[in-house]
Amino acid sequence: MAYLLQRKYECTCNRFELTPFHCIGRIAQRNQLCLDNPFISKLHAIIEWHNGKWVLRDLSSNGTWLNNQRLVPLERVALSEGDSIVFAKQQDAQFMVADLSPPIDLLVNNLSETIDSQQRNDMSSHWQYLRKKFDCQPTVQLEAAAYQPLKLVFFLSADEETTWLDVYYHQRKVSLGARSHHYLTLNLARHLSQDIHNGILPSQQGWVDINLLLKELGIDLSHLNIQVHRARKQFATALSQIVPNATASSLPLIARFKGQLRLIPEQFTITKAKNAQALTS
Repeated sequence: MAYLLQRKYECTCNRFELTPFHCIGRIAQRNQLCLDNPFISKLHAIIEWHNGKWVLRDLSSNGTWLNNQRLVPLERVALSEGDSIVFAKQQDAQFMVADLSPPIDLLVNNLSETIDSQQRNDMSSHWQYLRKKFDCQPTVQLEAAAYQPLKLVFFLSADEETTWLDVYYHQRKVSLGARSHHYLTLNLARHLSQDIHNGILPSQQGWVDINLLLKELGIDLSHLNIQVHRARKQFATALSQIVPNATASSLPLIARFKGQLRLIPEQFTITKAKNAQALTS
């Protein structure tokens, strides 16, 4: 199992096993490796198993250094054993790449002991089971440039009971009609617009807690999951008509990560009762 080492004291190192999509940042609920330091971003960097190798991506405002070289934001850089990684140039955020074995099913406890998947008959509650594969593809999409020509146009009735959605790609348009799941997408657009207006860092904009969405939409979790599925499916079908080589995984509509949802496209208008309510570009 691949892992990082962090020197804690002169003769002591902490060991951190890597999951196939390993998020590093300041917020424990959103990251596999939490660094409690104000210079670390909420979501600072990602180490992931990509095309048969481990790669590192910087998402932060304060930077990530690999072997004393600052990474280009969002660019995947392959890791090698012995590499030094420093987040935000903080002394308590320095790590060494100790092992780059491919992902395996593994049990890890809070004492940094490990056990392989053939030895898990006597497991107790403090063990964490790390899977070598995702149950689904990661939905944190970082290559925003692909979305630049894409624009969503929402039309909302005065009582907010009906929502229509059109999708534009350059000069091409496809209408998605009126659907109940468009109101979920519109609600995510409102949160994203508010975060942009408030100057929230781009990597943190638009993320909405699912429990808050349930209250705002007045639905239960099962209904929300159905709406997310339907919205993604219809959006993917629409894109296939106007965007060359588009797929649901290459241009997803809604990201989902650790109990939060986010609208991915960042260009949209919302028109309600003949008044433009929000616009980002």
